[in-house]
Parts: sequence; structure tokens; C-alpha cells
Amino acid sequence: MNYLYIIFANLTLVALSLIDNGRGPAYPDILSFFKIEASVGSWMFSLATAFSLLTYLTARFWLPRLRALNGARAGLVFLGLSSVMLALSGHTISLPLLFISSCVMGVGVGLSSATMNLLVIRGTLPEVRRKYLSGLHAVYGLSSLLAPLILSGLLMMGFSWITFFWFTAGVCFAVLAASLSSKGAGSDKEDNSATLKKGPLVAKLLVCSMMGLYVSSEIALSSRLPLYLKLNYGMSIEMAGNYLSAFFFFLMCGRLLFALKHFPISNFKLMTGSLVSSLILFFLGHFVDPLFYPLIGFANGPFFPTAIDTISKRYKESSDDMITWTFAAIGMIMTVMHIGFGQITTHYGVETAFLLIPFLAILSLISLGILVLKK
Repeated sequence: MNYLYIIFANLTLVALSLIDNGRGPAYPDILSFFKIEASVGSWMFSLATAFSLLTYLTARFWLPRLRALNGARAGLVFLGLSSVMLALSGHTISLPLLFISSCVMGVGVGLSSATMNLLVIRGTLPEVRRKYLSGLHAVYGLSSLLAPLILSGLLMMGFSWITFFWFTAGVCFAVLAASLSSKGAGSDKEDNSATLKKGPLVAKLLVCSMMGLYVSSEIALSSRLPLYLKLNYGMSIEMAGNYLSAFFFFLMCGRLLFALKHFPISNFKLMTGSLVSSLILFFLGHFVDPLFYPLIGFANGPFFPTAIDTISKRYKESSDDMITWTFAAIGMIMTVMHIGFGQITTHYGVETAFLLIPFLAILSLISLGILVLKK
């Protein structure tokens, strides 16, 4: 067991999720600060997603050269630089710098996301690997929970969103420095040259559609919930951030529950139940009380790790190819979602744009249903 690899992977995920999930609650303030419409501001999400997609698609070129350890370190460099540039865009009131920072962030997200799981795999024994990978997903939920709480705390102390991104830059460079100073994590000599066996085309399209639409639905909710609550319910950014924190808390609880306890239910039934219950909770939040929105996190919790487990079991030798294309599809669909959400918000209002969330979840459910029938 290489515990340094495991610790480094988890700390890298903490840095990544603090930055990535801090943008959502900071988004309304950023729009107000730069005096821009949501259709313009949404490019900070779209550009980051597009550049992370490019990083995923070029992994077969850079991963064999950098390998997992140095790839994760490079990801931290890009994430740290993007935080610095984002903070400086506020100090200089430079909208172009804001968008450039999003491009740099996208590269950092792509590098880090593509290497964290590899570090855990290489640092663990086969018999405990699933446990540690499940722990990695739980850490994402925990650090995502912390992001809006830290931002709200800084705002209550009189600081601005700019200070938050100076903080995240410090986290990135601190984790990077710790990895460079550790003797036990100095090199990565694993072979990354194995070729991928291609999966069946129709199944690949269905899996990519199901996963891309689901993740886009989840990210649309987590990145726009503070804006929606502020504009529709007149909540302060601190209160809206608390709702987002609750969402990530329940997301973490949902993942921990299914990671620590086995339930006698098939993967497909669990995924279907996850999507259906999230749709029910969304409409309760939309038409009854917004307090139902955070509970969607609990419903969403088991979907992603269960889907990855399903792909690996169902497609076996071609699962690496399926998963690689799945992440690429997630990036593509998320890019379209971010642009579409911004345009709909500008022309029809955020309440109408918010209905994209159940629409995407329903399409994901349809893709899942076809995949089940195809079996």
C-alpha cells in the first residue's frame, strides 16, 4: 500500500472541488461585480468545461509522458494559477482575465480528474481498492460541502469573493509543495502504454448520453442554485450558499451510505430509483418549498459511483474505453448546458432556465431505460 499516493489523491480532490464548487455560490456576486448578464457570465463555466474536455481527449498523449503522479501535480499548478488569475481579475476588474482563468482552470480540472483515480488504484491492493475509491467520492462530497461554507464565512467577515480564490490558490500550492517534499511519492514508474479495447458503439452512445445528461443535471443544480434562490426568493448570497452546502452534505451522506453498507438491490434499479426520486424532490422544491432542493443531493448520491461500477462489470475488457468516452461526453454535454442555461436565463428568466435540470434528468432516465432493455 502506498498511503502517500492515496493521501495526495484525496488532497488534490479537496483543492479541485473547493475551486470548482466555490464558483457556484460566488457566481451571483461575480455577475454583479462585473455588471454582466448571465449569458455572458456563463462562459466562465463553459470555457472551463470545454478546456477540461480537451484535456480528457488528449490524455493518451500526455498521460504516458507525465504519468499519474506528475499529471496530478501539473493539475495543481494549473488550478492554483487559475485561482490567482481569478482573484486578480477582481482586483483589476478585467473580464478577459476572468475568462482566461476559466480556461486555465479547465486544464487543471482535466489533469487532476484524469489522474486521481489512477493514484488511488496504484496505491492500493486489489482487495481494498473499491473501499478507497468510494472514499475518494465521499471526500468530493465533503469538500464540496465546505466550499460554500468557507465563502459564506469570508463574506460574513467582510471579505469578498476575491479573497476566497486567494485562499483556494494557497490550498493548491500547499498540497503541491507537500507532494514534492514527500520522499515516498517521488516517482511514478507504472506503465501507461496499454491500448484500449473499443466498446460497442450503440452501448457507448447510450452510456455517454446517460452519464453526460445526469452529470449536467447535477452540475446545473449545484452551480446555479445560489443564483436561482437569490433572484427568485430574494435570499442573501450567504443564505443561498447554505442551501448549496446542505445539498453537498446530503450528496456526501448518500455516497457514504451506499459505500459503507450493501443493499440487496441491482445497480440498474438503484440508478433508476436515484433519478426518479431526484425528479420528485426537484418538483417538490419548485412548486412546494425550496427546502426540498438540498435533499436532491441524497437522491443523486449513489448514481455516479454505481454507474461507473456498472460500466466496469458489464463491459469488462472495454470498460476503460467506455469510461474514457463517458468523461469526454460529460464535458461536451456540460458545455452545451452551461451556454444554454445562460441564454435561457437572459431571455426567459432563471426560473425557466432552472427547468433544464429535470429535463436533463428525464433524458438520462430514458437513456438508462433503453440501456436496460438492450441488455
